[in-house]
Order: sequence, then C-alpha cells, then structure tokens
Amino acid sequence: MTAPATLRRNQGFTLIEVLVALVAMALMAGLGWRGLDGLLRARETSLSRVDQVAVMQTALAQWQADLDTALSVPGTQGLPGLSWDGRVLRILRRASVPDPTGADAGLWVVSWTVRPLSPDEAEQVGLSRQNPPSAWVRTQAPASHDRQRLQDYWAAAVQGAVSLASTSGSGLTTGLGSISTAVLFPSQQWQLFYFRGDAWSNPLSSSGTVSAGQDAALPDGVRLILSLPDGLSPSGTITLDWVRPAFSAVRS
Repeated sequence: MTAPATLRRNQGFTLIEVLVALVAMALMAGLGWRGLDGLLRARETSLSRVDQVAVMQTALAQWQADLDTALSVPGTQGLPGLSWDGRVLRILRRASVPDPTGADAGLWVVSWTVRPLSPDEAEQVGLSRQNPPSAWVRTQAPASHDRQRLQDYWAAAVQGAVSLASTSGSGLTTGLGSISTAVLFPSQQWQLFYFRGDAWSNPLSSSGTVSAGQDAALPDGVRLILSLPDGLSPSGTITLDWVRPAFSAVRS
C-alpha cells in the first residue's frame, strides 16, 4: 500500500506548487514587460532626438546655402546681398531651382528671423497650441528677374517674416505672389556678427569699417548664435561661422 500512494503523489503538482509557479511567472512577465516598455520608450526618445538633430542640420545647411549664393545688385535700383535690422536678416540670392524651360530662374529674396509661432504653426511642427514657443523661421519669395519686383519682395520680407506669426498655413499670399514659410525649430533668440576688417563686430555698430571698394553688403564672414529654449531637447546654444567662399585671409 505504501508504493501506490507514493506513485500517486509523484504523478502531479499540489495546488500550492501551482500557485507558487503562477506567481513566479506573473512576476517574471511583469518585470519583462517593464523592461520592454523601457526599451521602447528609449527607442522613441532616441528617434525623436535623431529627427530633431536632422531638422537642425538641414536648417543650418540651408542657412549656409543662402549665404553662399548671396549677391548684390548694383545700380540706382540695386539691392544689397544681406541686410540685418537686429530682428530679420534678408538675403538676395540666386535661385537654385531651375526654370522649367531650362533658362536662368532668377533671384530669390529670403528672410530669416526668430519670432513667436501662431497656434496653427506650432501644431504643424508637432508643438502644443497652448503658449506656442518662438522659433527660427525662413521665408522665400518667388524667383524673379525683374528689379522692381525684387525690390517689392525685399520690402515685404521684413513685414512678412513678422506678420506670418498671425496667419495659418505654410505661406503668405500677397499681390506679389505666394511667399513660402518654413518653421524650422524652437529658438529663444539669436545674434549675428559680421567679420570685416579682420575682426568680428555687430552689424548695427560703427565698428568694422568697410574699406574703399569693398562690398559693404557682403561681409567676409557671418557668425550665427542661436539660443535654444530650456526644457526641450536638444537645448543650449548653437554657434556657426560662415565664411564667404571667395574670402582669403592672405593679404598682399
């Protein structure tokens, strides 16, 4: 009688053993889920930061491309290559998109500024509509060969870069045509310095005197300082120096 009783006990688990096993499996599943959730969150955060850095790199590449192709139009109805009023930087540059007929597309008037976003603009770039932050913004007028039209675009660039804060959509339609707008990334403030006369100076100051025969509108270099808002990633300050392609520090 002892042998059959022992055999019956070895054929299965007791209720206590099953409950203990279930509790252990539940604990392991919970720990595993927490680990997996942490990995997924870290992956999402990393991808978000990679996307943000990619947007910043693209914006800074566009900034350098605008400056690389800046040029001045001489004459009585001439235009400077660059104009900075402490708030908006206007650039006259050659259009990089070719004309459908293969002809020269003309010139673009672009502007860069840091300004508050409208709720619609904030939502378009994935930010909250409540208390939208300030951002680095670029506008671009249609390409043109006509000097008077370029003058009109130049005059509208300052107002357009500011007034678009109260509009929705991706651009501003005026009697001059559609001015496209690109909201780049949040920024608190920005500063510019020009390199002239072998020194960096404030473009609005009297320092950095321009020598005779030198194009006052195109400095040898431009230093950009962008302050990113706290609480967002990435944060801090971006400093980027642009050097005029034809500039040479060698003096004869």
